[in-house]
Amino acid sequence: MGNKGIIIIVAIIIGLTAVYFLGDSSSNTSTNKNQKLLNLTENITKLKITKNKISVTIYQDNNVWLVKEKNNYPADVEKVAEIINELREVKSDTFYTKNPAQHSKFELEDPDKSEDSKGATKIELMNSSDKVIDGIIIGKTKSSKKQSDTPWSSGSSIFARNINSDDVFLCNASIKADNAPSNWLKKQFLDIKKNKFREITITKQGTPSIIVSRTSPKSHFRINKLDKSLKQTDHAVDNLARAAESLQMESVMTIEEAKDQKFIHKYTMKTFDGMVYTFELTDAIKEKSGQHNFKITADFDKEYILDKSKAESDKKLKIKRLTLEAATEKTKLFNDTHSKWRYLMASWVSKKYLKVLSDITEKVKKEEPKKEKTEDKKTPMPFLPKEDSKDKKKSDKKKAKEKKSKKKKSRKKKAKERKAKEKKAREEKANEKKSKKKDDDK
Repeated sequence: MGNKGIIIIVAIIIGLTAVYFLGDSSSNTSTNKNQKLLNLTENITKLKITKNKISVTIYQDNNVWLVKEKNNYPADVEKVAEIINELREVKSDTFYTKNPAQHSKFELEDPDKSEDSKGATKIELMNSSDKVIDGIIIGKTKSSKKQSDTPWSSGSSIFARNINSDDVFLCNASIKADNAPSNWLKKQFLDIKKNKFREITITKQGTPSIIVSRTSPKSHFRINKLDKSLKQTDHAVDNLARAAESLQMESVMTIEEAKDQKFIHKYTMKTFDGMVYTFELTDAIKEKSGQHNFKITADFDKEYILDKSKAESDKKLKIKRLTLEAATEKTKLFNDTHSKWRYLMASWVSKKYLKVLSDITEKVKKEEPKKEKTEDKKTPMPFLPKEDSKDKKKSDKKKAKEKKSKKKKSRKKKAKERKAKEKKAREEKANEKKSKKKDDDK
């Protein structure tokens, strides 16, 4: 076989290899490029996310999104809306291959069908009849510098394919596809800003209760009945309200799952509208990496709500107290939502709430009594700093000058007195001579 024949055979092999690895890019690029990867025209009521054989299902029931794997606890609505909106906008920017044998290279094997689907994340979107509307499999990311195994790395593009197609695309998108059930929970409890709290009480077992309060939303909290030997650390006290504002949990469980847990610490928060929220904590649980179980309940301060004596000041301070009817309804709604659940709080978070008095105060420094000056005989002069030495020199110089001035004045005075005496003596002597002369003439 001649050189020409060898060249032709090599060219054929290269061509077949390219078709095998890349697929028919010419036929797909023109029809699929820059089109939306998912067809989401129907109303989505459920999504299922699967990775490494672990799934999380978030579904809608009576217009409330719930997390199935967490005993149907309410989901974070904003997070659900965010991922659905992101999926609606995913476009097939750059076509790579339609060869199924190449899916593993991009980590795009179906997690439900392949044992070697490490890295692939599958998202299925369903309607109210549990019918899969559409779905996507997300694989590796690609950036200008390197590839990453994280399918939501900031500033990167993702390799992805539709669940009903073998076509692989590089998409300029970022999808937060998390399959951990706890990360889809609604973790924030109180939608209350820190300036809405008027009183906070901390009762940690084995220590005296701490009460901090304030009279208006703009004033600072003060510790009630603080001993005179102590003074509060203002930023530490104000941080108690910040902690109340950011109260959230790590995970959730039912009462049955958290049975035999003893709640021994309390954190009570009163608001300017009259509501009272209390959460109670257990000690750190070793089996839960030092986390604390806690429960939360709501009530209202009836006496505070009915107090009309401060109506004028409330108006000036823009404080709106609830009516008894509104407070009763708000309390019932809150307790109906949270009474059947127990929550987990990370150990480092619990430190913001389990405070003792020494955490938010410091000792008042006592002023040392001034020592009385005593005149000691031949007391050696102590070493003085430069500034004190200069002052002393100035003082000594001034005293010496004054002493000299006094002596000078004294000398002048004496000289004047002496001259006056001498003058008087001369006058007396002159008078005597005149008198004597008169006598002689007679």
